[in-house]
Amino acid sequence: MRAEPHYVEALARPPRVEAPPVSERQVVPGAAVSAAIVQAVEAVHEALAALPARGQSLRERVAVELARAEALRARWLAEAVVVLQQEPLPALDLVDLGRVLAAVAAAFGPEQRLTGGAPAINVPDGAFQVFGDERLLTAAIGGLVHAMRGLVDDRADPNRVIVRMGPRHDTATRTIEVMQTAVRVPASAHARFFDADWAAHPAGPAGAVLLAAARRIALAQGGTLDVRANEGGGCSLLFSVPAAG
Repeated sequence: MRAEPHYVEALARPPRVEAPPVSERQVVPGAAVSAAIVQAVEAVHEALAALPARGQSLRERVAVELARAEALRARWLAEAVVVLQQEPLPALDLVDLGRVLAAVAAAFGPEQRLTGGAPAINVPDGAFQVFGDERLLTAAIGGLVHAMRGLVDDRADPNRVIVRMGPRHDTATRTIEVMQTAVRVPASAHARFFDADWAAHPAGPAGAVLLAAARRIALAQGGTLDVRANEGGGCSLLFSVPAAG
């Protein structure tokens, strides 16, 4: 007995699934997605760190170090996205800015050893203690350095990016200065320098996000982030947070 054509068509069609009402759909906030990305990148970084150095060739060791550095910089960018999607809630712990700068320098160490081209990050001797959140401070300073590299990329030696403890105008704050001496940033651009939505940002779209997040982190910890033109060319970013004494 032959089946009727309409029965065959009905069996061939997949069952129809009604979409649930909008109110019942599960909406995943962008900040939660970005936080999950941060965790995934951290897992990659930790997995690479766990690889034994013994038995690896020089080429393999360099590749692993570069991959760890890229994973760390990707984490800074993911954390910047989280910060821009929701107000940061920083811890107020005692933090040594020298340790923060050392962590940022380590992220660019492989390139320095491989090509000699990396930002000049001056890690200070002695304690420069502030009240803040070490993880957020590291992401902010690392993001500023990465953004400055994007600003001078393909136009100047990356060694023209310099990071150092800034001038001490008072005892209430500590300042980290991230400067570049290669690319002139017109004064008209200073007003939008920390605007994440500026499509034509000279540091590129990723740089715009990193700069905007760094300012939000500074403000959340009672500090400031400003840009100024340098007399000899280029510009400086001044990241200041309250000192711990």
